[in-house]
Amino acid sequence: MKTAATELLGIEAPIFAFSHCRDVVAATSKAGGFGVLGAAWMTPEHLEQELKWIDDHVEGRPYGVDMVFSSTATAVDFKETPRELVPEETRRFINDLMDRDGVPPLSEEDARGWYAEYARNLAFSPETSEALLEV
Repeated sequence: MKTAATELLGIEAPIFAFSHCRDVVAATSKAGGFGVLGAAWMTPEHLEQELKWIDDHVEGRPYGVDMVFSSTATAVDFKETPRELVPEETRRFINDLMDRDGVPPLSEEDARGWYAEYARNLAFSPETSEALLEV
């Protein structure tokens, strides 16, 4: 099926897959559609690794990358801990479920490490945007 989008993007079918999973992006592009990698949460190093993998698996077919660019925002200072971001009712439900199934709680150290990485990857600023664009 030929459309303005297929002509513009050089694809066989007007099928688009927006995914954070490189496998889905590559498979969509290889099948004649247009895979788009959601990279807003990635570090420049991670993005570079994912793009190389996709390049190695799409046999030269086109794909896209979805990123967030900030021109004015400054890095966000996240004061809350991960647990404070989740409503109390949800925390109780999750804790009851974990207790029932014998899942040990995440240590404070692990939670802080996860949260620091999460916050860092979502703290958009002109500097973080430029670093992603360089890739």
